[in-house]
Amino acid sequence: MHSGLCWLSVIGRCGRRIVACHKFSTSSKCTQVLAMYSSSYVLTATAIDRYLVICHPLRAFAWSRRRLARTLVGGAWAGAGLLSLPQLGIWGYREVDAGSGRYECWSVFTPEWTEKLYMTWSAVAIYFIPLIVISSAYFQICAAVWASSRMHESEKKIYLFIY
Repeated sequence: MHSGLCWLSVIGRCGRRIVACHKFSTSSKCTQVLAMYSSSYVLTATAIDRYLVICHPLRAFAWSRRRLARTLVGGAWAGAGLLSLPQLGIWGYREVDAGSGRYECWSVFTPEWTEKLYMTWSAVAIYFIPLIVISSAYFQICAAVWASSRMHESEKKIYLFIY
């Protein structure tokens, strides 16, 4: 069963568990985290793109629009891929009970404090940093739109006063 090939077997007591080889289990865990990072970072890239287009239109159009979008999304995926790499070392195909011969995909943090460090870093990198960037970008966008609309309202008042 532990031959390096991806053998799948279903073992169940209370439910079903898919047991796979080391390469399959670590790559699947890496892909799961990649999806979390990429969704947060692509949303962040979208917010940055909107911020540049609305608040700094001349700077945004100095780059070609396609190049700017590709750079932002490519950077988001590259960052997500880079931050997903620790999963390859954390998860592994390990024996469940010593001598049982039953292997499953488990995470191992040695020493124990590294688990808290990793979980804290993951929460900050997946949720809080994108939250701060997205919030500040959309706050600036709202402020720019509000200022622009107030400017247009004052122009309308001037025109009404002249006529």
